[in-house]
Amino acid sequence: MKVKIRKKTNELFALKPAGSKRKTYNMIKESDNVHIEAISSIGFDNIEYISKGLYGSVYRGTWDEHDGVEHAIKVMPANGDGKKEAKIYRTISDARKDNKSIAKHFPRVDMARYDKERNLILIVMEILESDANTRTVIQDIFGQGEVGRFRPELSLDDMDVQKNIGKRANLMITDEKTKEMVLDKMLYFVPNRKEEVKSSMMTLNFRGVKRLPRMYKAIKRNYKAIKRNYKTGSKMFDLIDVLRDDLLLPDKGGKFLGAEAFNFVIRFIYECMKAWEKDFEEDFGVLFKEIEPAIEDFINIYRQWTPIGIVPKGSSFLQGAPPETQGAGYPGVKSILKAIKELEDITGLEARDMHDHNILVRPQTKEIVIVDVGMFEQGSPTRFQRGQPPKYEREVTALEEIFPHAGQPTGTQRVQNPEKERAGHVERSCHQGLQNVISNEDCNRMIEEELKAVLDRGHKRKNYTK
Repeated sequence: MKVKIRKKTNELFALKPAGSKRKTYNMIKESDNVHIEAISSIGFDNIEYISKGLYGSVYRGTWDEHDGVEHAIKVMPANGDGKKEAKIYRTISDARKDNKSIAKHFPRVDMARYDKERNLILIVMEILESDANTRTVIQDIFGQGEVGRFRPELSLDDMDVQKNIGKRANLMITDEKTKEMVLDKMLYFVPNRKEEVKSSMMTLNFRGVKRLPRMYKAIKRNYKAIKRNYKTGSKMFDLIDVLRDDLLLPDKGGKFLGAEAFNFVIRFIYECMKAWEKDFEEDFGVLFKEIEPAIEDFINIYRQWTPIGIVPKGSSFLQGAPPETQGAGYPGVKSILKAIKELEDITGLEARDMHDHNILVRPQTKEIVIVDVGMFEQGSPTRFQRGQPPKYEREVTALEEIFPHAGQPTGTQRVQNPEKERAGHVERSCHQGLQNVISNEDCNRMIEEELKAVLDRGHKRKNYTK
């Protein structure tokens, strides 16, 4: 039966939307020797192909003419996407200089160059790696295949999502703040004595259920109590089977990473049964039907509430865990969230497309690094755009020297004049009502000039009508 379900779901997810066409991207073939020539032209040797993405290819090589150290080189076509991504990398690299959090979780960029001869953009950055030992942690923290699939009746394995996210689910119900938020969502469907059920659940400690023998001592007793009242055909126990498939996957050491979360759900059902017996004489089958949506909610929560969202300011299921939870209790996540927030505060860049395939590890320190930032978008205006330029935005980087206006390969070079640009920003800020960036005297003077211009136009219009 399970094989049939899996086959059907694979066929379902393989279907394309009606009227859709296959989208083509300007992808670069790894066999293209033009890349090797371009990389060699800036002093690299021992060049090896690593991988490719939607917009470019990644290589590694030794920078003999600079420091003799191995670097990663991203090669992209010099089109709109390439220019945008180069500018984002340059902006983040500049922001790293004075911010330890950003420097820790975003890559160091050593050069961003436009190759006019080959019409390519080359971004040279620090070498990063995909470490097998930290892969499970990255898959827990960042979502991918499990996010956006609201199919609680199917296990992740049935949907061909090969991830063990048991630790993520465990931490949600062992962190007090996240546990309370999860309970509040589930209690919405409980028919009676909600506060009593919540109080019992909040006082219970679900930590420490790791190995199979200990797990069954804690769970089997409650599970049997429920199953005695189980009626054939109840959807409740189909959902429990999904929970078992998702959460009771052993790791290399034989530990069940999701045992605490599984125990949490079983205990929740048991507490609902005790509350039901106090007020109603009906069979538990009625209760099970009432709280089925609560179990479905829990399945969707541990799949969708990634400690770090794919798009933190995007649609609901891409946002990840609620911001109030500070990463749903996952250790080390606060540091990454801090880096993302400070990057937005300084540069205005909003994080996007942060799934587990875009995350690598710094070899020496094993720090998690968000390496692919090409989909980041400019959101709120920076201090520079409001008339208060931070130091890094006044600096002229290698990219700006080669790319006037950060990305136009043709035309005359723009002469950098910080004083003149500052004056322009101040003038725009005044017209936008941002009086705090300039003196009151200058602002009043400009307002008077605006009023005078308006009155003059009105006077001319009046004379014309006469």
